Amino acid sequence: MQIYDTLAPHYSEIFPLPFIRINFISSFSIPADSRILDIGCATGELAIELAKKNYSVTGIDKNKTMISLAKINAKKENVSTSFFAMDMLALSSLDTGPYNLVLCLGNTLPHLESYADVRTFFTKVFSSLASSGLFIFQILNYDNIMSKKKITFPMKETENFIFERTYTFREDEKIDFQIYLKEKKNNNELAETTCLLPLYKDKLITILLQIGFRHIETFSDYNRAPDYPAEFATIYVAKKK
Repeated sequence: MQIYDTLAPHYSEIFPLPFIRINFISSFSIPADSRILDIGCATGELAIELAKKNYSVTGIDKNKTMISLAKINAKKENVSTSFFAMDMLALSSLDTGPYNLVLCLGNTLPHLESYADVRTFFTKVFSSLASSGLFIFQILNYDNIMSKKKITFPMKETENFIFERTYTFREDEKIDFQIYLKEKKNNNELAETTCLLPLYKDKLITILLQIGFRHIETFSDYNRAPDYPAEFATIYVAKKK
């Protein structure tokens, strides 16, 4: 998407890394020197912070501009990480595993086109994990969103940008995700739309169990609060064995 090429140099300005994510990941006592894969890594802030903790981290993102900046950011921070521009469904082509932890945060998963793709992706994640490895992913609470056909995203405004997001609900039960970006300096405006697949909790858990994941937990935030029907987003933690 062109809008993300424009957004990439300022991604961390609009979406600063919430360090509570680091604390959440650390709460699972991932051993030192573990291998971690960050899917949908954007400009690499999370991957870099994990690398600072002596993990061996690989990040992938479909956007080439994001990955180019992730490599630059890692060099600036003097950490050793591997970043690749690639589709999440192609992760089996990586040779940096097996991984003790696979992450897919920030509502990346609904960009897949079908539940068949979700099953394929989960299967590849399962295969890439070491024994007793963890898979942690986060998506919006589509059970609640689709029942109400409503969601309100807060507008993000920084010194340089205005960033807005909206959902339009389609008759085929998919969602048109509209993104609007305005650069204040030159009043340049960009708008793009992409299709999202609403993903329901029961279906996701069923697929995870069928593939072989065990001990699946769900949380409503990075403080490990229990999930509840009206939560904004859900964090899933699935253990391989």
